[in-house]
Amino acid sequence: MSFYYVGESGSPFTYVAGGRGDLNADGSTTNDPIYIPRSAYDATEIRFSGVSDSVGADNSLGAKAARVRLQQDAFQRFIEGAPCLRRQRGQIMERNSCREPWAHTTVASVRQAIPTPGRALDVELQVFNVLNLLRSSCGLSRVTYGRSDVTATPPLLERVGRIGGTNATAQSEFRFEPTAPRWTTQPELSAYQLQLALRYRF
Repeated sequence: MSFYYVGESGSPFTYVAGGRGDLNADGSTTNDPIYIPRSAYDATEIRFSGVSDSVGADNSLGAKAARVRLQQDAFQRFIEGAPCLRRQRGQIMERNSCREPWAHTTVASVRQAIPTPGRALDVELQVFNVLNLLRSSCGLSRVTYGRSDVTATPPLLERVGRIGGTNATAQSEFRFEPTAPRWTTQPELSAYQLQLALRYRF
């Protein structure tokens, strides 16, 4: 019988803003770190768009104000729930200053040799991700919603435009998905797997 466990600290990452325009003028619109407001409710620090692009959506003043408030509430909670964001309030996020959750790898195996005249038969059962076999909420591989180095993951903030006349006074306007998860589970790496092997030696 054998069992091994490997614990790895999470990968560092940066929350980014995407969408229209290049926020830091480096020639790319996919790697711009977000600005972390002191308060998500302060429109002088961060401004959210209440306009919905959905066909037939209600874009009255009341509906837009309700959407803005929903985004403010959600973004405020998102910041409060991440120590790496809380300590950087009032500044542009430092690159790779947040980390993903620890990753836990566990593998167990049982091997039995069955003697036969002049031959040998080995039977081995391996269990990958034992923690997930024992409990479905354990052994999960999680990546961060809005991280900068996963192209398939959307940015945390979407820049939809700007308000103001000149470059010096204009303010970006963003959208934040209120239901955005903090972590995205990778199903193919999180599920337990069983492997049965037979080896005949002669």
